[in-house]
Amino acid sequence: MNFRLIHFLLALFLSSQCLLGQTSETTSWLNDSSRAIQFGIGNYLDVEAFNSKSISFKKHLSAERAIRVGIVLSASSYKEQANTRDYVSDTLISSNSVSYTPTYSISAEISTLYLWYFSTQSDFYLFLGLGPEMRYDRRDYLTSDYYDRNRTWSIGMEGSVGAEWFVSHRFSIHAEYLASALYAGSKENGWNTDINGNPLVIQDFENTSTSWRFQSGTVVFGLSIYF
Repeated sequence: MNFRLIHFLLALFLSSQCLLGQTSETTSWLNDSSRAIQFGIGNYLDVEAFNSKSISFKKHLSAERAIRVGIVLSASSYKEQANTRDYVSDTLISSNSVSYTPTYSISAEISTLYLWYFSTQSDFYLFLGLGPEMRYDRRDYLTSDYYDRNRTWSIGMEGSVGAEWFVSHRFSIHAEYLASALYAGSKENGWNTDINGNPLVIQDFENTSTSWRFQSGTVVFGLSIYF
């Protein structure tokens, strides 16, 4: 079992036990008229860096049930560095060269989660979520003699377990652990020059593939504004 998930669930359990030991005279802050806009704050805590902006709309059907629709957008532009060593023919003389490959990428993700809330105290809730998810990713590499475009789409189910703490009636912060099972397809196409680097000879290529992907280990923090 993923150690990140174990640590996250342990933290939720200890927090809920501490709050259960306290008394509260206030009523639940969630009801069937609760609505919120949720923003992702900070980066995803994952093995790979993933800078993105996320926004969601949540509507409660009751204090214990809610539906959340969210979108995540990401875009980046950077240069990949490659170091090579070139040798002069029939000698041991060499020189180092550095090349940069411009890389551009965009991604979009849309998900709809049905959420179950479990109150441990009026201002602290644990929740579970499950629902469909769709993703689209595109990445482009470009050099003077090579171009590669990779496009990936995926569709499947996403699950969530987390906790939400109300700072006030209008604001709350939450943390959740995400996992997903997706069926993905990818298409890669582009061109390059021939093996001798002749710019007048262009070779086109195209590859397609499909696969199942199971992803977990992502912890997300967020801020909610209720209205």
